[in-house]
Amino acid sequence: RAAGSPARTWCRSSPPAADAELAFEGKAVGRVTSAVRADGGIVALAYVRAEVPAEAELDLGRSKARPLH
Repeated sequence: RAAGSPARTWCRSSPPAADAELAFEGKAVGRVTSAVRADGGIVALAYVRAEVPAEAELDLGRSKARPLH
């Protein structure tokens, strides 16, 4: 993956706001680019910093975001 431009997807119960911030260990590490309803949840794409572990659970406001595989 290219440094600084990896994409992640995840599920949530409600759609994130456009340009919502993602955090890992208290540090801002990415932004949501788009989100759609799918399979009873929300699937979203985001840019996440390359140094964030691929399996990391990210903070999205009061919710948690997790990668889908």
